Amino acid sequence: MDAVVSLCLSAADLATRLFAGFQHRWTMQRIARFSDHRLQDMGFERDWDGSIIRRQRQPGRRR
Repeated sequence: MDAVVSLCLSAADLATRLFAGFQHRWTMQRIARFSDHRLQDMGFERDWDGSIIRRQRQPGRRR
């Protein structure tokens, strides 16, 4: 009986991770279509290769 419970918990954990991965990929595809200005407003920027990265804080600059 314990083996069945353990198997069910493992399957549920795997499904949760898989769903989170799909959701992350879907979100990143939507964000990639945003303009550079909109990305900057949200705290991100495009790297030299076009990937989206979190914008680095500049010293001495306030929000």
